[in-house]
Amino acid sequence: MSFICLTIANIYNAYIKHLSERSALIQDKDDIQLTLERKSYSVVIWIQVSLSVSFITPLIGFLLVRDSYPSIAFYAAVLFIVSIIAFGLSMSLMRFTHPEFKLPNPTSPTYQQELFDSFDDGEKYMMINYASA
Repeated sequence: MSFICLTIANIYNAYIKHLSERSALIQDKDDIQLTLERKSYSVVIWIQVSLSVSFITPLIGFLLVRDSYPSIAFYAAVLFIVSIIAFGLSMSLMRFTHPEFKLPNPTSPTYQQELFDSFDDGEKYMMINYASA
């Protein structure tokens, strides 16, 4: 199950890369950006599902079938490590959805203001209105 989720996430990731390369040729940038964001969120969701499944599987494999099928616990642990690596690599999708976004230095004394200023006006509006709700 975890392998299937990672495969689906990889297919979405390839589609995002292909679409971002084609986006320079397409006139309607807003629709492309919306599609890129939706697909990249889908990749993160599939990776999180894979991470959840691969976290539970080694526990069950170790507790229930470690004596009769020890390889199941080993393969589940390997999938868990692969899921963690895939989750870390999913952060690179931000360069496709927000190519101009630069994360400010976290040690800066004005980090919160710099982070807030790095978002566009629509994102600021959403953060302000939904943070106060």
